[in-house]
Amino acid sequence: MKVTIKDVAKFAGVSIGTVSAVLNNKSTVSEESRRKVNEAIQKLGYRSNASARRLVLNRSENIAVILNGNSLSSSSYLFYAAVIKGIVRELAPTRYQVTLVPLWETGGRQTEFPAAIQNRDVDGILVLDVMEREALFRLRDLEVPIVLVDNHGEYPEFPGVDNDDETGIYKVTRHVIGLGHSRIAFINAPLSHPLGRQAWLGFKRALEESNLPILPGLLATGNIEMGSGYEAVKAILERGSDFSAVVSANDSMAIGSIRGINEAGLKVPDDVVVVGMDDIEISEHSQPPLTTVRIRREEMGRRAAQLLIGLVEGSWEGPTRIVLDNELIIRESCAARLKAISGSV
Repeated sequence: MKVTIKDVAKFAGVSIGTVSAVLNNKSTVSEESRRKVNEAIQKLGYRSNASARRLVLNRSENIAVILNGNSLSSSSYLFYAAVIKGIVRELAPTRYQVTLVPLWETGGRQTEFPAAIQNRDVDGILVLDVMEREALFRLRDLEVPIVLVDNHGEYPEFPGVDNDDETGIYKVTRHVIGLGHSRIAFINAPLSHPLGRQAWLGFKRALEESNLPILPGLLATGNIEMGSGYEAVKAILERGSDFSAVVSANDSMAIGSIRGINEAGLKVPDDVVVVGMDDIEISEHSQPPLTTVRIRREEMGRRAAQLLIGLVEGSWEGPTRIVLDNELIIRESCAARLKAISGSV
């Protein structure tokens, strides 16, 4: 007959909950109780059963990672692949399984969550990028721990792990200014997106601290994809505005802008320097390699997983809002040589 956790508890003279705590290496169990349980396990030949453990703990041991489905077929996935890698690596030694849940949009609205989430067959949820408010609050109604990842500071009432976007753009803009550039184009994400708002604050602060004007003719907006960076810099060039540097809110738009600059017969960095933020893998291999701000993407995923499991198990004692610092990475797309494009604003 198969030995059960109930048999172990009876033999050791403790509760089923105590046996469960020992099996899960909880620190709340006394050394005497731990000794009794381990002795009972050895004498009875008990072998832990994952399904039984989940039943006792009232847990599925599944973690859902929700990502906008459109990101799977866009340059955004270059960013989130490293975040997911951090999540998976952190949870690999644990009993928790990771399920990637693409959330698609229909008619501009995010669709219903899959049955596993609606039925609460997950212990916790990691939400990557920005989720629309209505969908996020439907998730909260499920009363399952949620951690937002790379949400750019939106919804501060939720636990989350973010990059310091404002400081990142501030750093790279200050670097450009330090090289002697004063007429700086800025390709931003939409201000309706929290990345756009944070990036704008960083860009604006850098220029104001250097007593440089913000020139409306050098401002453009993209949708964070490479193609939008290309179109944005073309629009600035068509205005006839002179500039010697381009700051982009992310690497994808920065790389797209290099193509537009090249097509205009200009060279990076000889005529225009270009910088971004993210340090996605392609940035090091762009032509020329891109100066950028390195976001700790894998660390972001790892810290988010730690926070979520701590909330699931009731053991988290640290802050529930974590903002990671970042690092300026200087490459060939940004040089000290200054040669403004002639024209006017």
